[in-house]
Amino acid sequence: MTTAPHSEVFAKEGVRHSIRSLAGWFPWLLLGILLIVAIPLFVCLPLWVDVSLYDVCARTMLEGGVHYRDTFDTNPPGMPWVHCVIRGLLGWRSETIRIVDLLVVGTSCWLLLQWQSLVGLSRAQRGWTAFLLAFFYLSTTEFEHCQRDVWMLLPALLALHLRRRQVERMNAATYGKIFGWGVLEGIVWASLIWFKPHLLVPILACWVVSTIEMRRRGVSLAFRIADGVGVLVGGLLVGGLGCLLLVISGSWPYFWTVMLNWDPEYVLYMRRPRAHLNRLLLWAFQSTPWSWLHLVIIPIAMRHVLRWTRWSESEKSPRTFLVCLASTLYLSWFLQAAILQYPHDYVMTPTVLLGIWILTLDLAQRPWSWWLILVLFILGINGIRGNRLFSSRQLCLWGRCWREGSAPALRDEITRVSPSIATTDWEDLENVADFLRTLDLKDRELTCFNDGTHPLYLKLHLQPSTPFLQWTPIQFIFVQHHNEVLTLLQHSQQRYVVSDLLLPMGGSPEVLNYPPQRISTLPEGFPEQFRNTFPYSEPVLFRSGRYLVHQVTPPCPPFWPEWKERAMRHSHSSD
Repeated sequence: MTTAPHSEVFAKEGVRHSIRSLAGWFPWLLLGILLIVAIPLFVCLPLWVDVSLYDVCARTMLEGGVHYRDTFDTNPPGMPWVHCVIRGLLGWRSETIRIVDLLVVGTSCWLLLQWQSLVGLSRAQRGWTAFLLAFFYLSTTEFEHCQRDVWMLLPALLALHLRRRQVERMNAATYGKIFGWGVLEGIVWASLIWFKPHLLVPILACWVVSTIEMRRRGVSLAFRIADGVGVLVGGLLVGGLGCLLLVISGSWPYFWTVMLNWDPEYVLYMRRPRAHLNRLLLWAFQSTPWSWLHLVIIPIAMRHVLRWTRWSESEKSPRTFLVCLASTLYLSWFLQAAILQYPHDYVMTPTVLLGIWILTLDLAQRPWSWWLILVLFILGINGIRGNRLFSSRQLCLWGRCWREGSAPALRDEITRVSPSIATTDWEDLENVADFLRTLDLKDRELTCFNDGTHPLYLKLHLQPSTPFLQWTPIQFIFVQHHNEVLTLLQHSQQRYVVSDLLLPMGGSPEVLNYPPQRISTLPEGFPEQFRNTFPYSEPVLFRSGRYLVHQVTPPCPPFWPEWKERAMRHSHSSD
């Protein structure tokens, strides 16, 4: 008589356990479906102009060229070095670097989930975090993929885990062990500086917070000094090795010429307050609803840091420190991205990934709000803005991704950005490449004047006529160097130049859809103010859509002088 109630209790407990188990695996099932749908589309997206730039730099270095002398670059050499490794080992297909991008971002997400596991999040909660992280990144445009800021998140998170372990081992390790692990951590942190020096902000912020935590845990001054010296030695080691590589490759003097003589003008142009604020607001609007998360996450992260600063014993717990250290990384990264850097979309992308991480850490303490907010957020994305990943146009191309790979025709259809001077019409550019192959071109005889034409250097395996690849910033930003640039162009070996009609023609539909044919004149309606400026002053040999192939007739006239005047006004205005 007494066994039946017990059997019913056990049965109910078994049902509850099964439901909890299924609930724990449900977000991971959604994640698997998302990856099956999104990865083929992601891999077949075209590469952004920045990726093409670093590919050209990498090919030049792999073939014996000198970075900064043969390929102009305003940034530290970290990304071209990485491209040299990837392209040298894995080849030059666009799908290759996109798969590497997936692996890098996927590893970063795994490190974020590992941190959540340490804090105590359940399998289901970590699954929802993984789903949100993947959903966000896989739905972004190619402007944000394969970029330095996103890839820098991986070594930063690895160093953060090393920092956590260093704090935990402090009272149970020798000076030598503390110093050795500090050196390793310093090596990882310092690798970020060779990508962007702005990352000094989160590096110092995380180190200061961890050092204060060591003091609060009673770690002796000697151990803290050993830790700090180790980190410093690791950083100096990486800095020295990077400098040695620049010297050995012959890039050292040209690197400093760019950093000291060109970059100040670049920084001055990008630091115009009004332009900076407008760009930040534009990103916030275009990235809705993801950008809105920061309005909620910044106060949450600040609350976690303030909670950690309390000195009461009840607040001194490993979880409090872990959440504080995570919040410190988020806040300091957001600070340098939104204020110190020019807030391009790809600069802000890591802040959203870190923001999702912090938000889910906080929601884990409120189970019902966790489920409700996540469900409403995911369902509301399409209603608020329209998601690129699950648009009907994208989903219809899923089968073609498997059949065609990243073919030119598919790239033109699958792209997620509107046509601009930085985008490429891949079928038209392929027609241009076919025509140029008939001219028997040699290295330094071709100039790709507009940003979207850079892939021609890679398609034709040619070195550019001058070190300058992105002519748009040359015209707008480096106004004081115009004469120097023009002299280099006039004394180059260029025989042909490829131009883009999109900007002077205002992006009119007839430009974007014009059929390829041989013509000897500019199209009807071409603005008169551009007819006598380079490269449109040169005879036209071939046209495909928005692209023209010109034969150069020395001497080269100045390019777009009215742009120079406008750039001068911008550079001297306080905004």
